[in-house]
Amino acid sequence: MFTGVSFVGTFLATESGEGLQNLLGEETAAIERHAEWGDRTRIAALVFFLLASAFVVLVKRSQRTIGATTSPSSSSTSSTGHSFAIPVIAVLLSLSAVATTAAVIYTGHSGAKSAWEDAGKKG
Repeated sequence: MFTGVSFVGTFLATESGEGLQNLLGEETAAIERHAEWGDRTRIAALVFFLLASAFVVLVKRSQRTIGATTSPSSSSTSSTGHSFAIPVIAVLLSLSAVATTAAVIYTGHSGAKSAWEDAGKKG
């Protein structure tokens, strides 16, 4: 659920940034770099959300399958079919979390840089 909220937040932040950029009509290299990082962050957050959702679904299905195969009426324990997918998704999810965090940091840094780059030159 929180990954969905974070994706919506990145989407809203990107849209508001593009709106501000259009309103101000500025096209400096620093603003373009910030906009590019904003787009990367939105994609990274979407990938993170999709992987987190897939992980939750697979774990819940695996738990249901394990519960069904360990019931007293069951005579054998069959493979759940998710034993390989869950660790793979978990690794991808971890990598995606790192990539998304890095994208957010770079986006924030490039935004601060574009906002304060000319601050010392004015006056």
